[in-house]
Amino acid sequence: MHLHLNPSDARTVVERGWAELHGLSGSMVPASYVLVYSPRDREDLNAVTRILEATLDWATGKPTVG
Repeated sequence: MHLHLNPSDARTVVERGWAELHGLSGSMVPASYVLVYSPRDREDLNAVTRILEATLDWATGKPTVG
């Protein structure tokens, strides 16, 4: 999935291996635009669900915790 995350969240998901920066990130799309990998099992699905929630929070202006 292609998602636009809060910059600190984007950095975290890339560092943890859940995503990579989009090839156009920082040029034609925002610098925190990422490609999130498909889940392979239930644990991955839980992580992707949390990433999607973070994306929704960022898009709707909901304050982040931590």
